[in-house]
Amino acid sequence: MTRKNICIISLIGLILGIIIDPYIFGFCVTDKSLCIFDSLANILGKPLIIIFSPIFIVSVIMFSFKEQVFNLWIRFVYFWFPITVLLVMLAPEYDNSLLNIQRDSIALLMASLLLVGTAIIVAYNFFKLSKEIS
Repeated sequence: MTRKNICIISLIGLILGIIIDPYIFGFCVTDKSLCIFDSLANILGKPLIIIFSPIFIVSVIMFSFKEQVFNLWIRFVYFWFPITVLLVMLAPEYDNSLLNIQRDSIALLMASLLLVGTAIIVAYNFFKLSKEIS
């Protein structure tokens, strides 16, 4: 997959999440006609926004890096994305237990892991390429 395709797919996922969950930006507070997916807002909309936001941001940033760094990152995303979707779908919507594991918290954790993994990949390649040049 190319950089442009990843950017477009993540933007579509982000827009889809915003359409499904307009509550996140306060669109449904005054006008309930915008809230057509009321029951899906917390189940699907918010996790889509949380998952696709960092992918979109990082994919835009990856335009400035070499192809080798992008290829390593995309392999990481191919591994990360199915696990994230599986964990988010298996997590309960609401949880009253001591650990309080919910869809939102799993999605936020996995989005954070994507950003940390991306930072590690970029830093590793930066130091690796700088040693090769020296």
